[in-house]
Amino acid sequence: MSDLFYWGIAIVLYIGQHILSRRVSPYWGAIIPSAFLVFMIVILAKDHFHDMKGGILATIGGLAIACGVWAVGRDSFHKKRRKELDKIELENIK
Repeated sequence: MSDLFYWGIAIVLYIGQHILSRRVSPYWGAIIPSAFLVFMIVILAKDHFHDMKGGILATIGGLAIACGVWAVGRDSFHKKRRKELDKIELENIK
C-alpha cells in the first residue's frame, strides 16, 4: 500500500480522536489511544517490527500524540461549557 493511504488513515484517526475527546464523557476519548496500544502490543508480540526499540518508540510517540489530542479536546470542551454557563449567568442577571 502507498504512503498516502497510511497518511489518510492517520488523518481520519486524528479527526476521530478530536471529535471523541470533545464529548461530555471523557471516556469516549480513550477509545482510540486504548485501541492503538492494544494494536501495537499485538504487533510487537508477533514480532512484526524489525527492532524492538523502534516499535517501543513508535508506541510511545503514537500514545503521546493521541493523548495530546485528547487533552486539547477536553480543554476545548471545558472552555465551551464555561462560555455557555457564563452566557446563562449573564442572562439570569438581567
